Amino acid sequence: MSRRAGREVGIDKVVYAMRVDEVLTWREYSEDPRFRAKIPSYSPNKDRPIEERGDNIYYLYEGKWYARPSFHYGRKEEMLRDLRGNVLISREFYYFGRKAIKMPEPILSELKKAGLRNGYRPYVSPRKIRNIAADIIDWIRSLGRVGVIGEPFLFKRRYNEEFFESEPMFVCEDEALQHPPRGA
Repeated sequence: MSRRAGREVGIDKVVYAMRVDEVLTWREYSEDPRFRAKIPSYSPNKDRPIEERGDNIYYLYEGKWYARPSFHYGRKEEMLRDLRGNVLISREFYYFGRKAIKMPEPILSELKKAGLRNGYRPYVSPRKIRNIAADIIDWIRSLGRVGVIGEPFLFKRRYNEEFFESEPMFVCEDEALQHPPRGA
């Protein structure tokens, strides 16, 4: 189930997977020139409606965090939760979204035997976890597609141009967020 979308994804399905290449704070992410293209902006690009809605939505200005107009959040609580974490950078990611795919039965069987399903995490040897992870990685890579494969659950194709010309929607003055911890 996608908690955010409030929709059923399906049992034993993969919505996304990624290999983490870098871990950045939100400040590093928002200020790094490599990620300027991830700042949301309106463009009538009908060929890339998902990609044009970037996720580089938060920025620090004069000691306060702001959220740019975007489709990635809806409440200040989400902003607070996001800013307490880090940004994970990946060059190899698989986003299935609405096209979430069921894991193969042999992998599900291994996960079940190890007790690693449904959020329950008993002690499992690091070797066993590495073996199962390698099987999952091999399977996902065998699918042959990288990047955005399916639309997000909450995706809307049409939007209002004026939305992107508006002022920042939220401001956060929470002292704890002025310098988010790297390892949070």
